[in-house]
Amino acid sequence: MSYPIPRDLPLYRGNCVVHARQLLEAGRTIWRQPLARASHAPPNGLGHFFWRFLLIGHDYYWQQQLLRERPPHRRSPMSNQEQAEPTGGWAAKVRILQDRMMKLVAADWRHALFFPLALPVILVSALLIAVGYWVTALRPRYLLEACDRLAIEL
Repeated sequence: MSYPIPRDLPLYRGNCVVHARQLLEAGRTIWRQPLARASHAPPNGLGHFFWRFLLIGHDYYWQQQLLRERPPHRRSPMSNQEQAEPTGGWAAKVRILQDRMMKLVAADWRHALFFPLALPVILVSALLIAVGYWVTALRPRYLLEACDRLAIEL
């Protein structure tokens, strides 16, 4: 309770990334609960898909800006996905994708058969994230205002 999640940030989502960094900088330990899980519902149609990934780019931009002066906190050795900084750059995102794909195929080789079908979705998602990032870099409030104007529920 001494370190509440910041709410006055220019983010749509992702305040937890800034909050986690604040906790680590304050010398707090963040414990990993192996049974804890989060899920992200699939997009509800193409419009939802489009706006979700644009706003991921928006939030990625702001996370980088808010954490720019702060050096990355050093962590103990972990898997690529657990160790990668959420704002660690595009190369870190590719490493996370690669790590997830390797684990998926290791769990069941037949998952590799679906990769050709998933590749266009991955590429379009990455493109939308990049567009959201650059639109926000050029016009910081544009995407959130457009989302509000269109009354899109995400």
